[in-house]
Amino acid sequence: MPGLPDGPGGVLVCCEGKVVYKTLVKGTPFTLGFSLECELPVRIGSEANLLINAYGAHKQKDLFFFLLQTELGDIFKLSLHFTKDEVHSIQITYFDTMPVASSLCVLKSGYLFAASEQVTLITQVKPRFLLFHRSRRG
Repeated sequence: MPGLPDGPGGVLVCCEGKVVYKTLVKGTPFTLGFSLECELPVRIGSEANLLINAYGAHKQKDLFFFLLQTELGDIFKLSLHFTKDEVHSIQITYFDTMPVASSLCVLKSGYLFAASEQVTLITQVKPRFLLFHRSRRG
């Protein structure tokens, strides 16, 4: 995660069915502090908790985001809402579905490169709409 001045710093941990943001305690190496988590949206009718298969990060002057791909090929855009080094919330939105990739790369020209065993894709970064819901876990 980019640190100051480009971002809040910290670590994103991708777990089964969720993403956790953790801060690092200043002045003490390898000590985790505040954490914030967000569930991954799941397809309607699906009960599976999915794992993140591949990711790509994009950073510009005042903008950065991550694209996360699940093992089903669904891609989500992860954005952090923050001020300086304090994160207020995590936003995960559906982006697109494509063949499962081993690596994702967002190019400076605005294209997404997806390296896959089936096919290698280069497509423009344009979000699409598909029905998802928050998973129901107790």
